[in-house]
Amino acid sequence: MESDEEDAPPELVVAEGENETDEGAARVPITIVTGYLGAGKTTLLHYILTAEHGKKIAVIMNEFGDSLDIEKSLTVNKDGESVEEWLEVGNGCICCSVKDTGVNAIESLMAKKGKFDYILLETTGLADPGNLAPLFWVDEGLASTIYLDGVVTLVDAKNILRSLDDPAGRIDGHDEDHGHGPVMTTAHVQVSHADVIVINKADLVDEHEIQRVRDRVQSINGLAKVHVTRQSVVPQLEGFLLDLHAYDGVEELEQTGKGHSHLDGTISTVSIALPVLSTDGVAEVDKWLRSVLWENELPGDDEAHEARFEMHRLKGRLRLDSGHEKMIQGVRDVFDIFDRSSPWPDSDVRNIRNIGIIAHVDAGKTTTTERMLYYAGATRYLGNITHGNTVTDFLPLERQRGITIQSAVVTLHWPVVADCPPAESPKSINLIDTPGHTDFAFEVYRAVAELDGAVAILDSTRGVEANTERVWALARQYDVPALFYLNKHDMEGASMKLCVQEMASLLGTFPLVLQIPWWEREAFVGHVDVVREVGIKYSSTGKPSMTGKDKLPPELRDELKKARAHLIDMLAENDEELLEEFSTDENVSMGSIKRSVRKLTLSAKGRFSPVFCGASSVNMGVQPLLDGVGDYLPSPADRPGLEVQLASGTGVLTDLIEGDVSFKGRECRERPFSGIGHVFKVVDDPQRGMICFVRVYYGSLSLREMWNTRLQKSERPLNIMQIFADKNTEIPLLSAGHIGALTGLKFARTGDTLISFAGKTVPESFRDVRIKPPEIPPAVAFISLTPYTKTATDQLQDALSRLSRVDPSLRHHYDQDKGQFILSGLGTMHLEIARGTLKDFYRIKGQDVLIGDIEVEYAETVVEPSGPHHEHCNRVLNSKAGQAGCTVEVFPLEDDDRNVLGSDACFEHNGNIIAISILPGLPAATAPKVSRNATKLLDPATLQQQLLNGATAGLARGPSRRAAPVRKCLVRMTLDPARGDVHATSTPGHVQWAAQHAVRAAVARARGGLLEPFMRVVARLPEAAAAATQHDLTARRGGQVLEVRNLADDVYSAAGAAGAGAGPWGAEGVDLERVYAPPDPYASVHSLRDAPKTGGRTRWVEIVARVPLKDMLLYDEQLRELTGGRKNLTMEPDTLELVTGQRLKALESAM
Repeated sequence: MESDEEDAPPELVVAEGENETDEGAARVPITIVTGYLGAGKTTLLHYILTAEHGKKIAVIMNEFGDSLDIEKSLTVNKDGESVEEWLEVGNGCICCSVKDTGVNAIESLMAKKGKFDYILLETTGLADPGNLAPLFWVDEGLASTIYLDGVVTLVDAKNILRSLDDPAGRIDGHDEDHGHGPVMTTAHVQVSHADVIVINKADLVDEHEIQRVRDRVQSINGLAKVHVTRQSVVPQLEGFLLDLHAYDGVEELEQTGKGHSHLDGTISTVSIALPVLSTDGVAEVDKWLRSVLWENELPGDDEAHEARFEMHRLKGRLRLDSGHEKMIQGVRDVFDIFDRSSPWPDSDVRNIRNIGIIAHVDAGKTTTTERMLYYAGATRYLGNITHGNTVTDFLPLERQRGITIQSAVVTLHWPVVADCPPAESPKSINLIDTPGHTDFAFEVYRAVAELDGAVAILDSTRGVEANTERVWALARQYDVPALFYLNKHDMEGASMKLCVQEMASLLGTFPLVLQIPWWEREAFVGHVDVVREVGIKYSSTGKPSMTGKDKLPPELRDELKKARAHLIDMLAENDEELLEEFSTDENVSMGSIKRSVRKLTLSAKGRFSPVFCGASSVNMGVQPLLDGVGDYLPSPADRPGLEVQLASGTGVLTDLIEGDVSFKGRECRERPFSGIGHVFKVVDDPQRGMICFVRVYYGSLSLREMWNTRLQKSERPLNIMQIFADKNTEIPLLSAGHIGALTGLKFARTGDTLISFAGKTVPESFRDVRIKPPEIPPAVAFISLTPYTKTATDQLQDALSRLSRVDPSLRHHYDQDKGQFILSGLGTMHLEIARGTLKDFYRIKGQDVLIGDIEVEYAETVVEPSGPHHEHCNRVLNSKAGQAGCTVEVFPLEDDDRNVLGSDACFEHNGNIIAISILPGLPAATAPKVSRNATKLLDPATLQQQLLNGATAGLARGPSRRAAPVRKCLVRMTLDPARGDVHATSTPGHVQWAAQHAVRAAVARARGGLLEPFMRVVARLPEAAAAATQHDLTARRGGQVLEVRNLADDVYSAAGAAGAGAGPWGAEGVDLERVYAPPDPYASVHSLRDAPKTGGRTRWVEIVARVPLKDMLLYDEQLRELTGGRKNLTMEPDTLELVTGQRLKALESAM
């Protein structure tokens, strides 16, 4: 290279982004990528520069090393135009002798190209990253522009062991003190400085060799994360190679045993355990490090001599007696001790919003979520369902079908920092996009239980639909406040009046209209903010512009005045504080209105709901909706106390933590745990394995051991992550109020409670604390899977176990007689998705397993009483001899039998009621203790739980050839100590065995019957197709039509149906005459009492019917033919009905 070019900054490769400069943006992270010759850096950089990750990444490359092989024609996409941006790096290796030029390069980069999301700095294959890392970590000139994110080292799985032992790779200046033994090579230094080590080219060696490589590099560097890849392809960039925060935070550290000198005598990892320190103790640690690193002295060594070691990388965590923590970071002789910061933008729990998106299918949930992510700056492009590139619908089947299958979790922050008011921080919004299809109801059930608030989306062309009512009822069950977003106002036939009236009449919530649509010639162009009294109009690209109240069109200004008056009247009627302000000044302030709306939304248990409008697909109305989430939905601190289950009953979590709960007759005054979380979802990730999604309710969860209260065993996670749909960023801990994910838990599943405890073991008093798990709906359909070989059987068994752990509403069992597995689910689409997952994700091939068609899941029952039947167990179970017994009676379940559910000893499970009676005479607690388990058996709560477990197992399969689950039975169980049902040698396993076999025997002796699932069918279709559809449902399919409603008339006639009463609620619900709704553009009237005008629209009807599921499996396509495709069909399980007559004979003959 010419000498006059040595001071010229290297040019850059720019990947995937725009060249905007944002002076207010945060500092840019720089990652140093190093690796020995041939490790695969070139391939990795190719991947980063060409992958569609939506990030603006700059890459500084050397021209003397590996990157010469990269094509010189890499391009950047700018508004669809390919622009040549590639120039050779002009500086060569910038890591040592010319490191000042590297600083100039970064400064030049930021000045020329603007801010980037990330900067990658590649070194040569022979570079020492230890010379470069301190430069970017501590350089004052760069402190306001970039920061060191971490060092990533690639190693060649096939050749790294040879490189570590090759004397030719020795580094001068590192080994003067040795004189003998192993030498320090370039490979050693690159591994020792790494924060992430990528073992690449794993496809060239076997698993044994990979483990040898892993052990060797971890013996050199026990602090780094280790990943294994093939051809440098990583599952994600952020949290894997980028956004590491390796120099500004420290993850959970423990005293590892990875620094084994027998594996590598050159460099090893040393862990030092420190007690809790005082402030003076921190100063002593600082002094000790200065002595070791700067003065080459080991404190406590009387003989002064030059230290025979050097420090390459240092990380540490200091716990202080004040409760605070300090972090230590160091590289070579540079180190820093600093306060630990929260991994979240704002650790105040009041700035957290855990919300869900709930709606009917196709209402626009995922599209709205994509716009939220985009405007919050979490994505650089707008995902589109049609194009299959949405963030929350990340599964291939979701993108193929255009529907949400799983409840995807994403985290975003709003407003963006630049728009935050003074002294305020953005809200951390953990957002769950749930499915709308009824076949995936369990995804909604388990998500809603974890929410603090919800956004309910309505399709404004359809109003409240069948599944909307179901998810709204679920939100009410869990007391989750919600705001409503009326979407699709850009579509023909959109009606805010329809939606608002149906919210009141069908959902029973009073709509607080905070926005009214802005129409121009029947086209939706924006909305008017009733609270702020401004108009917001959107351009064709979705850019909003403000219009003051005085500049609005006269008719819109009048409507705004009317809407605001209605809103203030309703607030004043239900909020004394606002009433007092309104009585003294009719000009109520914007802040007072917002405070009052929030108060009613949070405290009225769903009686009031704020209403917003927009059109997400054309980018209208999403930013104000995000504002509404922060303004009107609750934080975790605003929610009522969480109910938890104890061995002795139930209690409130806050009472338990504060010591106000008694346990077995004594008060609990100890602080039992440092954190408690609830697993509400499990995902099988192809790279990380099982990922458990967790909501933390108290304290924090970190990388220490956790107690699983269901399994009664400890587990330790490998990683904790902040969630971004299918992308995740690792964080050191998960704090109260947040939703995150844990990897590495081998057994945890949906519904499990995890406790993080301070001592070595969890206190005995709190080993059984459980947050209530979600209820799993009964299955209605199944498929059979017949493996052909033993290998295929084992593979299928493993796949089904993993599938059921991910989705507990998918249940399976093995039929020994037929040699096949039966997989049961909640509907046809549910099973279609499961079948596709088995084929595509778990690689279950058709040549190995015969996958049957979807069939109806029938159930068995008893049609006459059976029993009493007594069963006694006297055998060896789990290597323990013991005895136990119980007596069982089984009855057909009648409606009146549900009255017994108020008793503590009665339980409902899968449509059965189980009543347990434990008679007096249990052995005293002071009786001779044969074993720890025997002592525990004497607790009535433990006996009751084991009897319940045995009963549910006994009802899982009936006695007929179908071996179908037993449903609609009343099971009475009696445990009589006087009869010998409890023995000194009894264990929980013996009690459960006796109960299970007693129930099975009692059911087998009864006269049985067959139950068939019926579905509640709701079909919305044009009035012209109503007669043919009703005839088809009743005459051809054996159904019963329950109701037919004319949708156009229903909403307006409902106003007269509600009786008047105190407040906005009449005797039958919301008084619709009190509800304000803005006029529609096609209506010629402006009063809710005027007759509706259809405006030439098709009149639609809603048919509600009960139909056997067997005749509805393929009905969606058949209804499409009847209606010409203009229909909306939903089905959900209704009841199980006894099959009789010719239908029973037909089913039996078909077996």
